[in-house]
Amino acid sequence: MRPFAVLLICLLMGGCASRADHAFAADGIVTGTSGAVPGYGLKLVQGKQGDAEVVGDDGSVCRLTHERFQRIKIGQWLACNWTIAPEAANTAPVTAHAA
Repeated sequence: MRPFAVLLICLLMGGCASRADHAFAADGIVTGTSGAVPGYGLKLVQGKQGDAEVVGDDGSVCRLTHERFQRIKIGQWLACNWTIAPEAANTAPVTAHAA
């Protein structure tokens, strides 16, 4: 019975993680991220690009309406459906073919 209880506790603790990459944020410092994570989430805005995109603390991108883009400031937290930034336009896509 004891191994079952230990296994149950481990499974319950593992299920409490909200995202695969855990980040520690204190006084504007964010550490411990493992790269851009797409999907809906609350992230710290690290920069703006173009006239409708903001960059999150993990490198992911969020497209906004022009009005909302104007209101958002760098350093604010933003809830958004984040995406991974596309590759640069001058890079060719890699296509794998089966032999």
